[in-house]
Amino acid sequence: MGNDKNPGVKKVYSELLSKNKLDVEIFDSPALSGVWKTKFDDALVEFNALTNHGDIRLSNSEVMKLKMYKLNKEWAEHIKNEGYTILDMGDFNNLGFSVFYSMEKATIFK
Repeated sequence: MGNDKNPGVKKVYSELLSKNKLDVEIFDSPALSGVWKTKFDDALVEFNALTNHGDIRLSNSEVMKLKMYKLNKEWAEHIKNEGYTILDMGDFNNLGFSVFYSMEKATIFK
């Protein structure tokens, strides 16, 4: 998703919104609304508790059991089924394998 050191998808999202005035969606609490935001924020509580707010790295099998992982998959299926044009930004920060990103690609491009 990105952070201050590696801007990632969040930066691209912000630029598309501000420069192109497009209807852009990403799986991130500030960008979500309604039920999706409520579910995301609930999943984030579990994620933060188990990872000490991202300081503890979980194994891929542990990540796949998280509410956040399951919700991300549900959201990706929803966006695909809604007919959105989906842009794959790739791993342009060269951060390596991500179980979330791999799941998104498998879900969206199957």
